[in-house]
Amino acid sequence: MILWSHRPSLHFACVYIGFEQYKRNELGLLNKHSEKMPDAVKTGNITLLSSCYPPIVNNHHFWKLLSHYSANGSMLMSLDTIKHMISDYILYRDTDRQITRKCERLLNGLVELKTHLYDYILKGKPYRCLSLSLFIDETQYENRGEAFVFTTHLYHFFPFCLSENMLLEMSVTLNDQKNTTWYLSPSPLRGYKSMI
Repeated sequence: MILWSHRPSLHFACVYIGFEQYKRNELGLLNKHSEKMPDAVKTGNITLLSSCYPPIVNNHHFWKLLSHYSANGSMLMSLDTIKHMISDYILYRDTDRQITRKCERLLNGLVELKTHLYDYILKGKPYRCLSLSLFIDETQYENRGEAFVFTTHLYHFFPFCLSENMLLEMSVTLNDQKNTTWYLSPSPLRGYKSMI
C-alpha cells in the first residue's frame, strides 16, 4: 500500500475547438472565463494552440451535406443508410484522423436496427410515429457513458430527417448479459425537417 504524503491537486483538461484564426499563438492566450468562477481557479492553455479547422466552403464534403437536405424518414429504416449519412458529417476526415477513427469506431458499434411505424395521438392530433430499436455492441465503446452520449446525439439528430407531422421514439439495447435497454425519451420527439 502506498501512502501519499499529500493529495494530488485537482485539475482537469478540456479541448477547445475553434474556427477563428488567432494572430498570436502563445501560452496562456485562452484565459478568459466567466465571472461566476471562484477567484482561486486559474484557467489558461498550457500548450500552444493548434491550427483551427478550415472552413468547409469549397470543400468536397460540402456537397455531401447538401444532399442530406432531402433526407426523409425512410432513410432511418436502414442501418447502412444511417451509418453512411452520419459518416458524411465527419467534415475533417482528411485533417483530423484521430476524431475520424473515433467516429468510425462509434459507428461500428451500431449492429442492428429494427423499425416500425404506428399512429400516435398527441394533443388530439394524429401523427405517424417512427419507432427505432437500435442494438449496439458495447465492446466498441470505452464505457457505457460514451455509448449513451453517442446514441443520445443520434436520437436528437434523427428528427431533422422527419417532417413536422412525424414523431420519433428510440430505444437502445446493449449486447450485455442482461440485454440492458435504454428508452431515450418519455414521449416521442417531433420532426424538425422544416428547421433546415
